[in-house]
Amino acid sequence: MIIRFNTGLIFQIFSLFIFLLSCEETVIKSEPDAAKSEEREGKIFITDLRNYEWDITAAIEIYGMEKHKFKAGLGAGYIPPITNPIFIGPDSPDYPDDSEDFIMLGLHLREIKHAYTLEDMSRHEVVDDVFLDQYVAVAY
Repeated sequence: MIIRFNTGLIFQIFSLFIFLLSCEETVIKSEPDAAKSEEREGKIFITDLRNYEWDITAAIEIYGMEKHKFKAGLGAGYIPPITNPIFIGPDSPDYPDDSEDFIMLGLHLREIKHAYTLEDMSRHEVVDDVFLDQYVAVAY
């Protein structure tokens, strides 16, 4: 398997990222509403957008967190991970042409190299992969 990186493109993206970080501009962000909390049987719960309840009692009572600062979020499992990824090499008809530019996230573990496109990672955020007998969650 050959992993190719366009170093010029990576440098340009990195430079643009640094430039954007250095710009001074006031951006008003709208914060999501606090999660609605409910108390039952001595416990405090919030509900995510998939109607799954989360017990936040320990966070409030033991760690002193404030329940009005909790955000419910999309919920566990809302964005499916990539499981059992399939990798291709230069002999595959789907292998990219030399003229194509794209950004890859590469991982080298236990003498094995795997690469994941940023396009796929931005849609799934996690890949459940295996390197020999080592299970790995690759997150973006």
